[in-house]
Amino acid sequence: MNASLAATLGRLLILSVPLGTLMILSLLSLLPYGTLGAYSFTPNLGYAGMVYWTLRRPDLLPPLSVFLAGIALDVMGSGPVGLWALAFLSGYAFLLWQRVLFVGRAALPSLLGAGLAILIGFSAGWGAASWQAGLLVAPWPVAVHGLLTLVAFPLVGVPLSRIEARLPEPD
Repeated sequence: MNASLAATLGRLLILSVPLGTLMILSLLSLLPYGTLGAYSFTPNLGYAGMVYWTLRRPDLLPPLSVFLAGIALDVMGSGPVGLWALAFLSGYAFLLWQRVLFVGRAALPSLLGAGLAILIGFSAGWGAASWQAGLLVAPWPVAVHGLLTLVAFPLVGVPLSRIEARLPEPD
């Protein structure tokens, strides 16, 4: 195997780590804990993971991976296909755009960035769901879901930081 092919395969393997963690976290989000009636009061761990990787190592999380994680969550959760993809990409775009404000600082700015990304992404998802339904969907379940995701963000960051520490530094 030539060095170029080996380097490409190595890079693909490294790029699969964040996407793999998003898929696992998304699966954990779908477990039936925190369900009350028709509402699911659980954090979106996959979204929290997307925020983490975008803030810490955006070089390992291309837009295609973010899109695939959102579509996978749509399909696994039997929701409207594209809803979480839109939410993930909206939050991802915001974080990339304003990343300089949240990276390399204390924990509070990162938490603020996560909160704003959750607000933007979940609002985009709520708007798309309302548009699809042809009426305004109740916003409070989305707000609770977003708040729980924000609370889960630091908890998701602990194992992801350990995984990140094992990955090579960017070039």
